[in-house]
Amino acid sequence: MSVRGVILSSAGLVVLTLVAFLPVFDAGFVRWDDHYYVEDNAVLRDPAGLAKIWDPRARATQQYYPLVFSSYWLEYRLWGLDARGYHATNVAVHAAAACGALLLARRLGLGMAAAVFVAALFAVHPVQVASVAWVAERKNVLSGLFYVLAFLAYLRYRRTGERTAYAGCLLSFAAALLAKTQTVTLPLSLLLAEVALQRRALLPRLAPGRVVLRLVPFVLIGVAAGGVTWWAEQEPWTRDLPVLARALTAANAAWFYAATFVAPVRLSPVYAEWTVAVTDPRWWVAVFAWPLVLGLLLAVRRHVTDLAWWGAAQFYLVLLPVLGLVSFNFLTYAAVADHFMYLAVIGGAVAVAAQAEQWVGVRPTRRRPVAALACAVVALCAVQTYREAGHWRTNETFWLHVRDGDPGGFLAHFNLGKHYARVGEWAQAEASLAQAAAIRPQVAYPFRHYVQAVANAQGPQAAIAACDAKLAAMPDFAAAFLERGVARERLGQRDAALGDYLRAQYATKPGTPLWNEARQRRQAARGNP
Repeated sequence: MSVRGVILSSAGLVVLTLVAFLPVFDAGFVRWDDHYYVEDNAVLRDPAGLAKIWDPRARATQQYYPLVFSSYWLEYRLWGLDARGYHATNVAVHAAAACGALLLARRLGLGMAAAVFVAALFAVHPVQVASVAWVAERKNVLSGLFYVLAFLAYLRYRRTGERTAYAGCLLSFAAALLAKTQTVTLPLSLLLAEVALQRRALLPRLAPGRVVLRLVPFVLIGVAAGGVTWWAEQEPWTRDLPVLARALTAANAAWFYAATFVAPVRLSPVYAEWTVAVTDPRWWVAVFAWPLVLGLLLAVRRHVTDLAWWGAAQFYLVLLPVLGLVSFNFLTYAAVADHFMYLAVIGGAVAVAAQAEQWVGVRPTRRRPVAALACAVVALCAVQTYREAGHWRTNETFWLHVRDGDPGGFLAHFNLGKHYARVGEWAQAEASLAQAAAIRPQVAYPFRHYVQAVANAQGPQAAIAACDAKLAAMPDFAAAFLERGVARERLGQRDAALGDYLRAQYATKPGTPLWNEARQRRQAARGNP
């Protein structure tokens, strides 16, 4: 491996990454976890916050990823809440991971040109925007960097026998897990790499049992990290699907990720929610299609390189924890997401590059057209990444982009409404929250936000009219009684407000937050706090 070639290629990767992600350098925070992770996170302001961040029992942060929140804690001391600093850090870590991907591709046996393609595609594939431009997804870029470093250290250990390299691999893997536990599948990836590289004589021969023995510590660390994550993230709102629905979700998600890797168009930070029904034949198409694809691959297996097989397997291995087979918080919002593909891009790119390299080797005259095609693919991806990154400039542009991708989706309308309410644009807030309340008519909180926007935009009398209309359609909707009582109290209609607060209590279960609020407001209105 030419040191000069690696240095020049790495410099080119850094420049490519900086240009493709240029729009994020003056972007702000988005109200999609950024406020929980950074803006409104009290632990970052606490001088003793680091100890709380590293103590899983403290539950001081949204997730137990102490390396991620430690980086935020340090950055808060450098630039406070200036979002540009956090964005610049994300881009820098991603660029470093891309340089690591270049080294990894070379050590997996790819030629320099193919390795540069892998690293460049990893750097600027449009799905990476959701990891790099999202401050809260520091989890991905940081864990991805340590994942690549762990892989490189393992390959060094296997080729040199250096125990320090093995120790470095273990430490890097632990660091990756402390940033995001999706990296837990690394031992399986290393095992498959052993098979592919030993067959190509790129690693010293080692009996399968001895390989497995060396990977046991990684499995133990991964199990421990997964247990901590499961314990820390089990929340009442975590969506739990029946077993069959999970299998259907996973089968369809696998197709979604393959299609998105090949054709990264119509991307969205938050995709439309899937309603998986086991009685709907459309969800079964993916299940029956997989045996056909696997059969086709087996038919052509002799024409597929070992490294291409590894890349395809790697693509899905890193996605395995997020396909929907196990429950986790994000499934509450969507079954798939671009940011889950961060490390999968390396596997997909290796599969494409390895197969193209073999194809060119059979007939060298193909080298120039293949190189031109590769450059065109990277250039198109960079342009698309630049465009996608522009949607993350502000909270408003972010949610408008989500709404464009899912016009009937609840999240976009609700969060746009909250955004407009926060900046005092009440007419726009009312319009967006009306849509959100209509999409989820049985749920109290979007309706309450909508009525509050109406009250601020048009006054309490209009809010009363909105509540009357809701009660005409749903006579026992407790939130409408509560909000009508608030509006009547603002108009000085104390007795009518007391009646509404009492009706709100009758219409909901005792002890619930809405029941408690109605009780407190009733007591306050009666002058008995």
